Amino acid sequence: MIGKTILHYKILAKLGEGGMGVVYKAEDTRLKRLVAIKFLPRQIAASDEERERFKIEAQAAAALNHPNIATIHAIEEIDGEMFIVMEFIEGKELRKLVETSGLAVTTLPIDEIINISTQIAEGLKAAHAKGVTHRDIKSSNIMVTESGQVKIMDFGLAKLAGQKMRLTKTGITVGTVAYMSPEQAQGIEVDHRSDIWSFGVVLYEMFTGQLPFRGGYEQAIIYSILNEKPQPMANVAPQVEQIVMKALAKGPAERYQTADELAHDLQAMDGERPGKAKTVRKRAKLPYLIAATMVALMAVAFYIFRPTSEPAMEIVQTIAVLPFADMSPNKDHEYFSDGLSEELLNTLAKNRQLRVTSRTSAFSFKGTNTDIKTIAAKLNVKHILEGSVRKAGNTLRITAQLIDVETDAHLWSETYDGTLDNIFALQDSISHSVAEALKITFLGKENATQQRETDPQAYNAYLLGKHFFDLRGKENLEKAAGYFEQALSIDPGYAPAWVGLSQTHGTQAGLAYVPVDEGYRKARQEVEKALELDPDLAAAHSRLGWIKMVYDWDWSGADESYRRALELEPGNAGAIGGVARLAAALGRFEEAITLNRRSIELDPVRAIGYFTLGLDAWYAGLLDESIAAYRKSLELNPQYPSAHYRIGRIYLERGKADSALAEMMKETDSFWRAYGLLQARYAQAREQEANTDLENFIKEYQHDSAFQIAEFYAYRGETDNAFEWLERAYDQRDGGLANIKGDPLLRNIEKDPRYAAFMKKMKLPL
Repeated sequence: MIGKTILHYKILAKLGEGGMGVVYKAEDTRLKRLVAIKFLPRQIAASDEERERFKIEAQAAAALNHPNIATIHAIEEIDGEMFIVMEFIEGKELRKLVETSGLAVTTLPIDEIINISTQIAEGLKAAHAKGVTHRDIKSSNIMVTESGQVKIMDFGLAKLAGQKMRLTKTGITVGTVAYMSPEQAQGIEVDHRSDIWSFGVVLYEMFTGQLPFRGGYEQAIIYSILNEKPQPMANVAPQVEQIVMKALAKGPAERYQTADELAHDLQAMDGERPGKAKTVRKRAKLPYLIAATMVALMAVAFYIFRPTSEPAMEIVQTIAVLPFADMSPNKDHEYFSDGLSEELLNTLAKNRQLRVTSRTSAFSFKGTNTDIKTIAAKLNVKHILEGSVRKAGNTLRITAQLIDVETDAHLWSETYDGTLDNIFALQDSISHSVAEALKITFLGKENATQQRETDPQAYNAYLLGKHFFDLRGKENLEKAAGYFEQALSIDPGYAPAWVGLSQTHGTQAGLAYVPVDEGYRKARQEVEKALELDPDLAAAHSRLGWIKMVYDWDWSGADESYRRALELEPGNAGAIGGVARLAAALGRFEEAITLNRRSIELDPVRAIGYFTLGLDAWYAGLLDESIAAYRKSLELNPQYPSAHYRIGRIYLERGKADSALAEMMKETDSFWRAYGLLQARYAQAREQEANTDLENFIKEYQHDSAFQIAEFYAYRGETDNAFEWLERAYDQRDGGLANIKGDPLLRNIEKDPRYAAFMKKMKLPL
């Protein structure tokens, strides 16, 4: 047989042989790829029953498309012989990794067991969702590749839901005896919970190196399965044994009902182990000081809520892209997997038939082991895209899967192999496949690739820049700028890197890490360069609008930039939140609150959405709603800067100075805590302490927080000092001036003629 060519498959080597066939390694000479082909044994090929069994195997396995299930390419027949053409997988059988040979027992590390079992569970979940029960799950039917990917092999005993055929032969029970469920050993009808039992046997084997039911012959093993408890598990934690024993419950109703439930319990146990590292993402300080004009508000609000004679493209699906797992050998490419996830998110967001949850919300579940249904409920989406990335040098393997949360079914899954040289084509392939799976029109596929393509090394540096920008802090922002500059030294024409560099320099200026004029001058030049290279880059338009608002106070120009960003990405919750701030800057808080609620509806776990709602409700005098919104922002991000301060500020308005002081003490940001304590002590008539606090506050913050000093003087009724510091804030280009309209702390000076003059100077309407 070796060396023979059958149809267009050249037989290269024999891989194995079992009761249901012989498997060979072969070359597909047409497609120039290695495959595995499985033949039905000649001695039973003439049996109609066995041939039917073989067809069912092919039908069941071919219906499945999942990264943890071996792919079936074709079913062929020649000269009375039938064979299946399957994916050729290089790796080791799980049985060989475990090695259950007498006293030579080798068990796997718990992290590896949990990783393998999670992948097995994902494969079984996909099969069960299609109504397919494997019926022969065992360690020799599970392959583990060198990269750590698990593949469930040989659906040779698969049973499709609803089939009544009894696939048994006289005197022989289908399956591998040591892994059989009690119902399977008795030859009665089984469902997917039989696979849960077999999965439990594999888990027992991985943790102990032994099988739970042992005997010298088949009938002894079957008797043990039906009547005896599993052998006690030695040298394992009680939680482990509890999980495995639940999987091995005699009655199907007493077991885990899904493979996902079992994997979830294992992962939860892993997260509770002493010394187990947990991933923590630092929350970024987000600017909220945005301003606008009446023209800006009306134009953008009209755009969002406008009536139109043209039929609107309806949003037909909702989706969240979760951060892809880093499966690289050294777990040192998280920045790349995160960046890829965000790029896919951004690509899908350009499709107006999709509502795509923002990066901030989707990534908030990273490292939490939260189940998919809970995530989907919190994000208000019906579909989840998740996956993993393995990067080694220039080589990539990207695995992605799209889940329908309501049915718990995998709509689509695929593994992509490539290099950094074709990363953009891979991204587009995934996005296009997702769109097809959701049955929507994928818009702009060709343009998306052309716009984003760059040198692989430039792209890698760009992702590193984004990674460090998200971490914030002075040193991280310096690293971010360095990586963006590195990307641009390789490819000066890569527009997203210019946007990233602009964001970094603007943030450095806003946090007083660099001189304000210098930082914003660079930020403007860089974002203008991005727009020169790509006039349709929504992120660049949004960034330019931010600069025009916070630094230029060019309200109509800011409006124009934001409107263009929304035309390109109308479902962008962050942009709609920015429009809400435009409304608030004009004192039109009802519109601002409506827009904030719309932003929250689109992105329900984005803390800044609730924060800005709280701010606008406070300005509007809706104090209860304001406190509730601030509390929600803290629930989503307990470190959210100034949220505790602002709750305390509302207590001061209600005359509850003691409660305000207690709230100010909880503030995690040192600046806002100092500012809050200053006001609370003044409200408690502790004037001497308040004066000392004010003196210290001015010494430390006079060069970058003149607006807050002006607010405090206005609150104390010291009008002259308040206007003096407002002028300083103007000279410093203080972003706080974007919040001047309707500021509760400035109410004492609003009737002063100098207030109207200052508003005119700011080009804001009274």
